[in-house]
This record gives sequence, structure tokens and C-alpha cells, in this order.
Amino acid sequence: MANRQRSRKKNVIGLSRTLKNLQSAIFMLGFFCTVIGGTHTTLAQSGAPLIWMDSAMVLIGYDAEISISASGELEASTLDLLFSYEKALNIIDIRPVGVVADWEYFTYRILTPNGCGVDCETGLIHLTGIADLPGGIDPGGVFALDGQIAQLRLQTPVKVNYSNQCFHLRWIWNECTDNSLASATGDTTFLAADIETFLPGEDCLDAGGMMVFNPNLGFVDGIICVVGMEDRGDINLNGTPYEIGDAVLLSNYFIYGPEVLHDDIPPDYYDDRVLGSDVNDDGTPLTVADLVYLIRIIAERARPYSH
Repeated sequence: MANRQRSRKKNVIGLSRTLKNLQSAIFMLGFFCTVIGGTHTTLAQSGAPLIWMDSAMVLIGYDAEISISASGELEASTLDLLFSYEKALNIIDIRPVGVVADWEYFTYRILTPNGCGVDCETGLIHLTGIADLPGGIDPGGVFALDGQIAQLRLQTPVKVNYSNQCFHLRWIWNECTDNSLASATGDTTFLAADIETFLPGEDCLDAGGMMVFNPNLGFVDGIICVVGMEDRGDINLNGTPYEIGDAVLLSNYFIYGPEVLHDDIPPDYYDDRVLGSDVNDDGTPLTVADLVYLIRIIAERARPYSH
């Protein structure tokens, strides 16, 4: 038990050192992704309703939590949202939050962009929500959208070659009613403020009949930036990389399986050990080639790759 506690303490120290050294890198990466990465904001009048997605920075291989939020105290009875994501991200969960969690209907669909085959690197996420279904129970005062309306949980790729990259979540317009809200009374549809710029060939403001189309919504894209671990080669997370203990642990992985990389009690630093195992810097952790290269480094027949 004492040995386990000492090992636990070393693990925590190793991870704490890694996270501390990443603080400046995370700040610079976030600044780079925001300024250079191409995040766009749709135009809207000052004070107009705004729908936006969060930005997040996480260690590679970890889950990113992204909120979709609304401001402007706009009352809506339905929502229809469409945005793209990079398929290197794995969709774990999408759920309604805030007042939308009390709506009678909420669902999402994963779509393929028009003209894009099965190997397309980008996918589409279509969110649909209805506050009050015909014949349903009166939901009460759940029409004012002001705050979080949906929560996304996306897993970033484990491959180390995705380190220090950013993944964009972009609002997409294929039809006039994409990214629209219907008023609580049902007689007005709120559209993007610059819908005519996104769909110049469509007459999106000519609703006809009694319906009114109001282009007053602003939209802000989201972005997820991932940061790789600094401690390549420190598989046992004791603060010293490229040592016999690391080689023994990696060897045991091939003999006994992934359980040897897990901790007996929380917190579990399995993901950190996986990322630290990419000793040969080929972007794929936990390979025999990593073990061979690690042994060569220990025997002073090879040099570690720079971080």
C-alpha cells in the first residue's frame, strides 16, 4: 500500500508539472486559433439576439465540452440549427440544456455535406427543437432563450500528430430556414442578419402569406484547440522520461493489456500514459515500434525526439 501511495504521489506530481508547463502554450494556442483560425461572426445590429458556440482548449485525446448559447431574451417556440464539424472529432453526446431541456421535442441528426462523399473530412450536425407539440401538455414559460440551449461533448483524437491543432465548428446555410427560430406566437421566423449574403441566389425574405421573416440573428462559430503532452517517454508519469520503468510498463501493456496503464483508484491517468508512449513520434501511441525506440534511447543508441 505504501508503494502504491508513493507511486500515486509521483503520478500526480508528473501530471501537475505537465499541466503547469502547458499553461503558456494553451494561452498562445488559443490566441492563434482565434485570430488565425478563421472563426467568423455574422453581422447583426448592436443588441440584436446572438447565438454562439464556445471555444475550448483541452489536452489531446480528452473530451471537449461546447455550449451553444443564446442572448437577447428572444422568445422562440422552435429552433433549427445547422453547423459543421471536423470528423476527426468523435461525437459523444448532444443534449438540450436550460429552458430547451423543458421543451417537448429535441433531436439531432448527423449529415453529410452536399457533394461530399463518404470520405469527407467534414460532417454536419442538425439540431431541431420544438417547445410545444400539437396536442401536448402546455410547457409553460419556456420560450425565452437567454443562456445555454444545448451542450455538446466531443472527444478529440488520440493521435499525437493532431497535437497543437484546432478544430472548427462552423454555422452552415444551405436553405433559408437553416439556423432559424420561430417566434413564440408562430407568425415570425427569425433568420441570420446576413442571410442574403450566405444565400445570394435565394429570396429568403419573401415569406408570402401571413408569415414574417425577420433577419436579425447574429451567429458566432466555435473552436476546439488541442494541446499535446510535453512528457513524451514518461509513461509511468514519475517525472523522468526514457527510463527502465517506462520500458517495463510499456512491455507489460503488450503482455497483460490496457489495464496495466489504468490506476486502481481515481484519478485515472490512462490517457496521459497513452500519449506519453508515442516515443518514436509517428503519431500512433502504444506500438511495438515505440517500445523498440524506447529501449534504444535507454541503451543510448538513439536520441529522443524533441517536443
